[in-house]
Amino acid sequence: MSNFIRIANCIFKKGEFILTPQQLFIYSYLYRFRHNYKQEWINNTTINNILSTIGCRIDGTRSKKKISILEDLLILREKHFISIDRVNDNVPIKNDEYLSIAISEEHISSKFTQIDYDIFDLFGDRDKYWFYCFIATSGIYGKEVSYSKMSELSGLSSSTLRVKVIETMNNVHSKPRIYKFSGSYVVDNEEIEQEPNRYFIRLENDPDSFYNLDFYNKLYDEEGNPKIKKQKKNRKLKDSDVVFHPLFNNITVSDLKEYIEESNWGKYEEWAGGLKVYENLGYDDYATYRTCVDYGVDSKFTERCKKSIEMMKQPFLKHKYNYCNWEEWENQYIEESKSKLELN
Repeated sequence: MSNFIRIANCIFKKGEFILTPQQLFIYSYLYRFRHNYKQEWINNTTINNILSTIGCRIDGTRSKKKISILEDLLILREKHFISIDRVNDNVPIKNDEYLSIAISEEHISSKFTQIDYDIFDLFGDRDKYWFYCFIATSGIYGKEVSYSKMSELSGLSSSTLRVKVIETMNNVHSKPRIYKFSGSYVVDNEEIEQEPNRYFIRLENDPDSFYNLDFYNKLYDEEGNPKIKKQKKNRKLKDSDVVFHPLFNNITVSDLKEYIEESNWGKYEEWAGGLKVYENLGYDDYATYRTCVDYGVDSKFTERCKKSIEMMKQPFLKHKYNYCNWEEWENQYIEESKSKLELN
């Protein structure tokens, strides 16, 4: 038996399978304390026992808490996260009735996130646990997300998320900890806007990792505030509008689109036997990609590049693309963009 809980990623997507923080905590509790009965992993328990041992806040009086737990169990069953084996399912469930509860494989057969048992055991707050799992779904790359989006998915108010959850978890004394990095400032039509914050469940100290502590220390102060501002960013640009490219300076959007066509992203030669040999990427290709990101040009191209970068960083492919100096290129791009902003 593995020592982690499998959390289906669909739980955090708007739709029929979304769960509240309490429902997610109850599901994880049932998963964490399963036992092997006749070669089947189940949780043989009662409503009374769940209330006594779950270890997180359930609102209301004791009787209302039991009703709340039962309602969430039925929702989890209805959404196919669990199954409940009873002799007569037409009879209402009593608080002292033993229920054989099994975790359904339907949602965790494909895309899921692993939450170690020892991590789950640290939580006594269902809201913080929801937030931790939500951020964990993006792995080492973290998640850039607004308070309003998290509020919509969790059912928690933005102020509760910001003050009672995120601020307390973004603290050296929090176990486990969430790392928050404030969104970069963007100059747009002479007004300064701030992008959504980015959150991590951990920071990679591996120097090959794009998101590592040393890298972020160059960009953010000890309070997590951005040290620099991005260059001017327009969301809707015409082909005749001028943008700044670190290698080609001030160019039109039309010229930038030509550089996209000339870049090595996704280009390859097909050798004998159908073998595809991709062109090597350089800083010029990366700078074109990042310029498009900053100015909102050709989102399909930037999304394709982003996915390629994530794939090339995978352990089983990294040795083939070790010439790609992602962190060095990103630092160079930021420094050159910063210099241009300061000159303006």
